[in-house]
Amino acid sequence: MPGAKQCWECRKRRLVCDFERPACIKCRDRGVQCPGYDHKPLRWVAPGETRSKKRKAQQSSVDNRVISPDLLATNKRACDNPFFVPPAAAAYILPAIAGIVVSTALGHRILQSRPCSTSDRVALATKLQHHRGLAIRLMADVLATDGMRTSDEMLACVLVFLFAEIQQSISSCWRQHVDAAWTIINSRGGLGDLMYSHAQFCHLFRYFTIIDVFGATTSPPLDVGRARRQLDVLPVVPTLYRDGLQTCVPCPPELLGHVILVNYFRAQLCCPAASQKKNHLFAAAAATLQKICDFSVHQWVDDTVLPSLLMDGAEEARRWIWLALTSAFKSAIALYCISTLFDGRTYESGDDDTACNALTSCSDIRMFHVETLRTNLQTVASDERGQLRKFTIWLLVVLGVVTDPSDETSKRFITGELKWISGHVGISSPLIAIDVLEKIWQTSGTRADKKSVGWDGLFEKPYIFAL
Repeated sequence: MPGAKQCWECRKRRLVCDFERPACIKCRDRGVQCPGYDHKPLRWVAPGETRSKKRKAQQSSVDNRVISPDLLATNKRACDNPFFVPPAAAAYILPAIAGIVVSTALGHRILQSRPCSTSDRVALATKLQHHRGLAIRLMADVLATDGMRTSDEMLACVLVFLFAEIQQSISSCWRQHVDAAWTIINSRGGLGDLMYSHAQFCHLFRYFTIIDVFGATTSPPLDVGRARRQLDVLPVVPTLYRDGLQTCVPCPPELLGHVILVNYFRAQLCCPAASQKKNHLFAAAAATLQKICDFSVHQWVDDTVLPSLLMDGAEEARRWIWLALTSAFKSAIALYCISTLFDGRTYESGDDDTACNALTSCSDIRMFHVETLRTNLQTVASDERGQLRKFTIWLLVVLGVVTDPSDETSKRFITGELKWISGHVGISSPLIAIDVLEKIWQTSGTRADKKSVGWDGLFEKPYIFAL
């Protein structure tokens, strides 16, 4: 048949095709499905696999840029990427989790496509609510099944649902979801045991810990029971959280441990029996503040961050941005400690003068860290790549809380960054942060007024700005 083309299977195998339609006999006799004669068939390839030798060296970089571009900041290649799920695994995802993932993707689409028409956004929002409602019903079915209330399936559903609700700020009941997850975890032997027996859950537990710890910083003080629950996690933080570079909160684990301690001290100071041990708590808080201030940013970046990034000779070029981000975390945590435990507090001079000495220097420490936090966040925001810029939501909120309400330049910078993060990441929690900060700025008036309110009076309900 002059001018006829062989089927794609015969062409690939360099065989003589018989040109039968719709499928050639030669393919049928070999038990192979004939791909036809027109369009070249497409085939899914495994992550990292490529037919072109020329492209093999570039494949990891391409995978990251297309699938998870933000992980370029930590240089996690596709094969090491904890967020990548092969298409073949989709069939095994629990139906409830599939519904949560779809609703989350729709939420991202709504926030990342602001120029689209109102009708398109309404259609997307309707689909989001449909899949979210379906996921909730499927979770309720799992919960109603005998023997499933504390199962792996139920725990996974609760954690994934918690993450989705926080990212899209759909429900204000995230603290109740945290308590529900803790109930399941404690019934299974505690977080320490589950970490080792359920290694596949470790990344979920890592983010769960971030939510519990950082969520307490932008909420009314925890009750002592919840604060002790966090304190119990402290010994496993180094193993669970590791270097923190595979999370959206790349805070050094040592500083994360200090946040847990501050949350605990804050809860203790607010309990009725605090007056009997106030000076002891202040002394412990002063020691924690000193450790935060003594933390070496340069040593952490040089000894932990850069070696783990494996940036193929580009470490020095990116060192400056990691120094800025880590310095921002250090300053933000120092400011959280000062604002919650020392601002507006009074001491009784007595046997322990450590707390009194700390109070006299807190004003200078605060001023230094406010300026350091602002400068370093501006440095991170100037990075053209922008990956680490997306990790600064909590840092921006802390800066907003300690910023003078009359400082319009800083306020514009903070709100601008939060809007940028919301649009580029596709989450609504930065927009909620803007609303919260604007209320704080409006009601504070002057710095003196703000101090009289204190950090504990700034948040009327639990907020979470760490995802």
